[in-house]
Amino acid sequence: MGARGRFLSVLSGTFAAATLSGLACSGCATPLSNIPDRDECQVALAVPNMVCQDGCPLRVKSALANVSGVRGVDVDFSGRNALVDAAFPACSKSGVAQMIGQLHSKGYDASFVRMSGVPRLQ
Repeated sequence: MGARGRFLSVLSGTFAAATLSGLACSGCATPLSNIPDRDECQVALAVPNMVCQDGCPLRVKSALANVSGVRGVDVDFSGRNALVDAAFPACSKSGVAQMIGQLHSKGYDASFVRMSGVPRLQ
């Protein structure tokens, strides 16, 4: 592994440690420490450096699908965001940090925008 690879590996590890400890990530609209645990949720993530219209949405979906509790992902290329349908443990501070970490590991800048409950029909 070259110097750049080692730097990115250390940077990725530092980011994951910071987000898991509840510190706000740079660019996050909401601090990760404010994320509640939920049984079910929808998580909105900004992915501003998603630049390839054909391949990027598939890579974003694939990266997020690796997080435990993620049930589905809708990627909006033109809006540069992803909406994740999930259940616990993805619906928690550590779950959101894992989502962001997965995207960072694929080279995407990602930030948490919001988490909402899943509306249920009665």
